Order: sequence, then C-alpha cells, then structure tokens
Amino acid sequence: MPVTIKVGDKVEGKSKKLTGKKGIITKITKESHARKFTIDWDTGGTSIESARGISKTGGGTPPCKKQKRTPLSLLVVESEERPGSDSDTDDDSTSEAEEEREDSVQREDRYQLQDVEEGYWNAHGREWVEIDHLSVDPAVNAYTGITELIWGNTLEGVEKRMEYYFYLMFPMDSIPSILEYTNINLLTKKKAPLTKGEIIKWLGIRLAMAVEPRRGPLPTYWKSESDVGVVSTAANYEGRFGMKLSRFTDISSCLQLAQEPNPQPVKDPWWPIRSFILSFNERRVKHVKPGHTIVCDECMSAWKGSDGKYKTNGCSHKTKIVRKPEGVGCELKSAADGMSGIILQLELMEGSEAQSKKPGHAEYGEGTSQLLRLCAPWRGTARTIIADSAFSSVKSLLALSEPASAGSI
Repeated sequence: MPVTIKVGDKVEGKSKKLTGKKGIITKITKESHARKFTIDWDTGGTSIESARGISKTGGGTPPCKKQKRTPLSLLVVESEERPGSDSDTDDDSTSEAEEEREDSVQREDRYQLQDVEEGYWNAHGREWVEIDHLSVDPAVNAYTGITELIWGNTLEGVEKRMEYYFYLMFPMDSIPSILEYTNINLLTKKKAPLTKGEIIKWLGIRLAMAVEPRRGPLPTYWKSESDVGVVSTAANYEGRFGMKLSRFTDISSCLQLAQEPNPQPVKDPWWPIRSFILSFNERRVKHVKPGHTIVCDECMSAWKGSDGKYKTNGCSHKTKIVRKPEGVGCELKSAADGMSGIILQLELMEGSEAQSKKPGHAEYGEGTSQLLRLCAPWRGTARTIIADSAFSSVKSLLALSEPASAGSI
C-alpha cells in the first residue's frame, strides 16, 4: 500500500538532487492531479517537492488520539529555550548530532496542539472539535424524484388516450357552474341551451385554434375550401368538429364561468375568472406530483378588447410588456414543473393596490411573496426553485432556506 505523507512527517530525499537531505513537511498543496510538499530541510532552507522525490522516514504527527490542549491554539516553537541549553552562548563542545536532534524536536513541536479542555482531537495534522450537532447543506437532501400524474383508482393501469390527459388536467368540477350560468345567458337571448358535450367540444375547438392558428378573422376556421393561391388546406371546423360557426359564437358571447357575488362594499373586478383559477390550482395539486425542479415565471393571456379603466366590460387590469410575443393582455404569475413543463399554479396580477394586500407582501415584498405563494403546496419538500429576476433576490433565498420552505433558488 502507498505511504500517506502528511503535515509534520519526517522525510528524506531520494532523488539525485535531494540525496542525503532530511526535513519535515510543513504544507501540502495540490496542483492538477499531483500533490506538492513544502519541506523545511535540516540543513536550512525550504523547497517545494513532489512525492516521487521524497520518502517518509517515520516520526512526525503521532497517531490519532485525544489530547488536552488549549482550544484552537497552535503552539509554535521557533526559538524557545529548552532545559539544559544556553541560547546566549556558543558551546563548541555540543556535538553535531545533538544540534540536529534539537532542531528536529523543535520542528516537530511547531505542529503540535496543546489543550486544557476535553473535546478536541488531533488527527492527520489537523484539529477536530467535538460538537453537539452537524449543519447539513440543504442541497444534500434535495428532492430527486421525477414528475408523476396521479390518475386515481379508476384509470390506474388503463391505457390512456389523448383526451384522458385533458380530463385529468382541466378543472372538471367547474363544468356544472359553467353550464348553469352560460345557459341563463343563452336563454335570455333565446338560444338553445348548452350541453356538457357541447362545452367540451367548444373547449376542444379553442385548443385546436391555439395549436394550429390561421391568418384572418374567425370565419377562416370554418371555410371548407382554400382560397385561390393558398397552399394550405382549409380548416373546415364544421366538417371536422361538428359545430357551426353561429353556434360557436353564441357560446362565446354567453360564456360565464361563475355567479356574480352578492353586492359588497368593494366589488371584486376579477370575480368572472377567480373561482376558475382557484379550481385550476387545486386540480393541479391533486393530480400532478412535480419533479425535482419547479420553475416560476409569468404568462400573458392576450387581450384585444377594451381596458377596464374606461369600460365596464373591459379587462380588469391590462399589462403591457413590449418584449412578449403577446405584449398586451392579462398577466399571470405561474409555477411550472421543470421536467414536464406542466403549469402547476397560476396567480392573477391584479394591480399594485390589490397585490399589496395579498399574504406575505407586507413581510417580504412583491417578488418574494409571489414566489412563496406559488410554491406553497410544496413547502418542506426540498425541491429546487428556478426563478428569474422578478422573483430572485437575497430575501427570496433566505425565505426559501427556512425549514418550512420548498427549497432553494
């Protein structure tokens, strides 16, 4: 087995340059893969040598043992007078062997530690202190799992068709209220009532429009033949999905997701969508177990209509961000699973006054409080949070480092 050389060990030279020299190791450094040793030579002087140029001769640091010594104090013996010696006189009768032995003892003592209390250890040339507990880097215990979809007992083990994923992700418990309040509006306009099948079909058409957008107005999607000079095929939504354009527009104009709450001192401008957002978030927590990384950012829902500042039927709070693909619309802060890309949580940006009243804002400010709210369902799970400058700060890092937090940035 190779001999380990450590600080305090006696060595001798074995290369041509070092033949006959003896000394003691004072420092170990590592350059690339090779270790270098700083050596105080008995003949005087110091040099840095590689392991292949020296060999261990014995002595040096004693085996690991518990000692009594002054805590955290290094006893350096440079020129201390020893018993039986006179530092002020030059005794010609002192033999060369005795001088060499004294110098060697002084060099060894230079690296010894002296204690007067229990709980300190000297091993391998280093001091070790006995403590009651050990602080563990949170990254060591970081969550390492992968994304999982929770289907429930009904569909567990069944081959999943594409529509099953839609039913799993969409807040299906909101369908009854959508049918109830949309039908009230349809009947007011003397239109046929909406069925569950129709609302699912309407949602599917909206999804198809997002996946395969076409240039031009809404009727473009219902054309059964392509225009002259156009290479792409006609969308033909009526033939493909079985819904006429007139029925689609009737549902769109009468769609209502929730009931308007009873009159309050301060009306909630977001009541048409708030309950749906809450249902969406609850659904994702219930059926999606995110992987080891959660990413926080923002989403934009494009809005082409009026501003709520000027019209009662306008967008309650319109955000304008020029650099976005859709730079004008309703902004939502979001948390997504870093492995699958599935959106996990949404939060409406309701304007500065409303945002300042949300939980955590008074203590942490806007960015950090949003980050904590978005990641709240996974607090204490040691997942890694990735966020841009809208959320990231020293304050966010400290808040996420707390025991009840989700993880770290």
